[in-house]
Amino acid sequence: RMAVDPVGLMATSARKIGPANPQRRLPIATSGDELSDLGQAFNNLLDQLFQAYERQQRFTGDAAHQLRTPLTVLQGQIEVALRRPRSPVEYSDTLDLLHDQVVELRKVIESLLFLARSEGEGDRPELTTLSLSDWLPDYLTKWKDHPRYADLRLHAEPNIMAAVSAPLLSLLLDNLISNALKYSEPGSEVTIDLRQRDPGIALQVIDHGIGIAPEDIPSVFDLFFRSQNARQSGVAGTGLGLPLAARVAASLNGQLECVSTLNEGSRFTLVLPSRRNLPT
Repeated sequence: RMAVDPVGLMATSARKIGPANPQRRLPIATSGDELSDLGQAFNNLLDQLFQAYERQQRFTGDAAHQLRTPLTVLQGQIEVALRRPRSPVEYSDTLDLLHDQVVELRKVIESLLFLARSEGEGDRPELTTLSLSDWLPDYLTKWKDHPRYADLRLHAEPNIMAAVSAPLLSLLLDNLISNALKYSEPGSEVTIDLRQRDPGIALQVIDHGIGIAPEDIPSVFDLFFRSQNARQSGVAGTGLGLPLAARVAASLNGQLECVSTLNEGSRFTLVLPSRRNLPT
């Protein structure tokens, strides 16, 4: 009886692995020697690559959908405007609508590009020590033209320092505050709260809006996910804001947490290391 050549068998199986059958794996001998260890390590690597491939496939499909929607709106508005001659006022109104759509499309594209990076790829921006206590009041002035600017409240403990990227922190807060304002009633307060929370810092955005159901909370940072309550509210959304905020939090050596009660409101907390507790 001819003995089985384990090396030859593994080599033959390796040649058959490809795009047509990415789930094929190497046969592993039960001998427990270096060859079986090598085969197991190779199969583990293939598992990781296959999972990354599946994530990329899902991302590509979802991203295409997110881009197609604003492009369809843009095309429709342009076609309507071209059906007949219009007055300068009508053209001006149409251009305003198109401008708003282009701004939203740019936000979607920039978010997708940021989220498309592999974990660890470009996710460690240059961090500079910043007094968050002094920075936050200046940051909030960017919201002064928002219809609900009067609903924003800032509570910040003094002398809180952290190493952050100001543009990325601004991007994170933009998404959290925008969500808080979208999913709460005009006149209800949205609080930005900064305090020391040993061994780090807690920067919170708190609203009294529609809240999130308990079963949806574990998925709120998943790409393209929108809670059932958010979908039923009729408020437009892409499911990109919170995943983007979570990725930015990680790039700042922090973590984003969510606590929410349905129909009562939500609290999103960015936990950052304080200046004295920064990783080396």
